[in-house]
Amino acid sequence: MTATTFHQSLYFARRGFTVPGPALPLLLVRVLLYLTIIGSWYYVLSLMPQSFWARVGLNWADMVWYLTIAEIGTFLVGPKHKEIEYQLREGSFQSHLTRPMSWLILWSWEELGQCALAALAFGTAGVAFATLVTGQCPITPALVPVLMVQVMIGAAIWFMLTTCIGLSALWLGSSHVPFWVAQKLNFVLGGMIIPLHLYPEWLATVAYLTPFPAILAVPGQTVLPGAHDGLMAAFAYQLLVLLIAYGVMRLVWAAFVHKLLREG
Repeated sequence: MTATTFHQSLYFARRGFTVPGPALPLLLVRVLLYLTIIGSWYYVLSLMPQSFWARVGLNWADMVWYLTIAEIGTFLVGPKHKEIEYQLREGSFQSHLTRPMSWLILWSWEELGQCALAALAFGTAGVAFATLVTGQCPITPALVPVLMVQVMIGAAIWFMLTTCIGLSALWLGSSHVPFWVAQKLNFVLGGMIIPLHLYPEWLATVAYLTPFPAILAVPGQTVLPGAHDGLMAAFAYQLLVLLIAYGVMRLVWAAFVHKLLREG
């Protein structure tokens, strides 16, 4: 990437981070939905008997904080596959191919800028709500940048996967089914509701062979007791998944452009 391209990329990232007036109410609605969902889970968890918490080795507040952080990952990246499919049907890619800057670069930086803003909104609201509900906060000042990086890496991975799914509409005609499958796998194998160390050992092993724990479970588990001991391993796992997801996205994009130029 040249210096000029890098500065242009930062411009689009800043543009994504700046919410236009019409989009602000939608972001607020998403935050309210997030608080409603985690509030509902808090209530369900409060009904669990004390014997349950003794058996899993956690307490109610631990699970509340895990859900608060893990659930953020489900909200940062919307159904971007639909937008890509819409652009494909409208013929937007043909005009982009004649421009000096790749569509993939413009798309990625602007969308990740939006993810960063959403992470700030959801993180602030979630932490304030969880602190109010539990009366405690396990997030120390030193842990704040760690969680921010983990959440953004998770968002970047999910964004890359949804971008690949959206581009697959060129071959499949629709990206609805692959997105539905990926979304459900993310919920189950990503540990959206239950920390992965509580899964059966074989299922947890399978989960870590997929990219999904890097999206939800890794940030969520950081606020659990004793998680700091495995922080570097979790971070290395996230980076590995990020690099693989980026490589796959570039390959899918190259195949997409080749097919588009060959067949129109």
